[in-house]
Amino acid sequence: MCCKIINYRGCVLYKNINKNFNTYYWSIVNLHSHPKDKPNGHLHCHSKSERTAKLIVDCFQALRTNRYWVVKKYPIPIRNKAMKLMNMPVWERN
Repeated sequence: MCCKIINYRGCVLYKNINKNFNTYYWSIVNLHSHPKDKPNGHLHCHSKSERTAKLIVDCFQALRTNRYWVVKKYPIPIRNKAMKLMNMPVWERN
């Protein structure tokens, strides 16, 4: 269930509520992506707070504009989620 929508630097942030646990989480959606395996969908990832959601979008914009020297200041989980928004697969442990 969506509670709040924010447009931030070309992406959309949705504040959602998890009905099972009554907790909030944020969905980050890249509206400019059209992956071949999801013809009607967009790439997205999730975050626990608005601050980390905005960090993911900032890192995504730095990756998208080839400013790699800026990307190294972000922690690895933020970089992995930003790469997920670019449809670049990141190896994850099971």
